[in-house]
Amino acid sequence: MKYRNPKEMSLLVLFTAMFFPLLFGIMSLIGSRNPMLNKRYRRIRKF
Repeated sequence: MKYRNPKEMSLLVLFTAMFFPLLFGIMSLIGSRNPMLNKRYRRIRKF
């Protein structure tokens, strides 16, 4: 994927930078509420 203008690239970087912590926050919330899923999410966090 090639981006013609730098504005698109910076927007994409900003979106991913904001999206990933949000995703991990939701995952940790689900993991803390469900003890069965907690072990699975701990493995993902080690990456």
